[in-house]
Amino acid sequence: MSPFFKFIIRALLSAGLAIIISRFFFHRFTVGTILIALFLLGMAYISEYARARHQ
Repeated sequence: MSPFFKFIIRALLSAGLAIIISRFFFHRFTVGTILIALFLLGMAYISEYARARHQ
């Protein structure tokens, strides 16, 4: 799978989860939603880096 395709999948999943989380806690779309999505996307790449480093 190409890195660009991985990025698109991760970006869509993190945006979707961020919307669900923000609706649950904030009850509306805020700047926090974007920050949550960026945090989730960053954590996906950090976990991939950690997994690759241990192998």
